[in-house]
Amino acid sequence: MESVYITPQDDAQAVIDAFGGPGMDFVFTRGEYRVNLIFFGNNPKHNGTKSQPMTLRSEELRGAYLKAKDNDRDLIQGFSSRYVTIHGFKGKGPSNPTRQCFHFNGESKKGTHPIGVTITENRLLREGGDAIKLSEVVDGEISRNEIDGQYAQGDVKES
Repeated sequence: MESVYITPQDDAQAVIDAFGGPGMDFVFTRGEYRVNLIFFGNNPKHNGTKSQPMTLRSEELRGAYLKAKDNDRDLIQGFSSRYVTIHGFKGKGPSNPTRQCFHFNGESKKGTHPIGVTITENRLLREGGDAIKLSEVVDGEISRNEIDGQYAQGDVKES
């Protein structure tokens, strides 16, 4: 696994677009990030494999604080993404009630589904829509997350 460090001064989406792919470990250092990250299943830089997932993680548990830059977009969204892990962030979702903190969904018209999405040990403040929403996901895991607000689904703890 190769690690790439991302700081609050970096354009996180550009770093992921440039270096992403199977086995990549994106480590977000301590600090506040204003982002909306998006992953597409048809882009090899946005996906991992079963044996080499692509990981986005906070360098220290909840040390990286993700906040929605654009309230009309999900904080992190994946369209038919494969084997992506999101781990250890503190996050504040958009205030728009139709948008989520973390949202992975399929593209029904194309018949594609996210596979192997894992979301663990995050602490999320749900401002608008859901904190975590997985739609049409195959082999997804939501575990050990803490959610402030409503609409926690899966193996999560509401606080």
